[in-house]
Amino acid sequence: MSIDIAPFARSYGFNVALTFTGYRNDGTTATRHLTGPPAMQFDKYTFAGFTDLRELRWRHGQHPFHQFDNIVLNQVPEPATGALLAVSSLAVVLVRRRR
Repeated sequence: MSIDIAPFARSYGFNVALTFTGYRNDGTTATRHLTGPPAMQFDKYTFAGFTDLRELRWRHGQHPFHQFDNIVLNQVPEPATGALLAVSSLAVVLVRRRR
């Protein structure tokens, strides 16, 4: 998972504090804490271990306003989805050959 984050306003002069918590389908969680001086542009953050999520939440510290952009969730299709795609493609090929 990756996300671009920037402060909402340039006038904030204190540290950014964000906590992201991902809730996985198996009941476990993944957490990432971000702290540091606020950038004046978007910075990209990549979160390792944020896989198979059913929900994502975040909390903020004293800087309550952030801009989020380019949220990328790396979802891998289930094996059944791949099998269905293969069978569908085969069916299309067979129908075209008959014509």
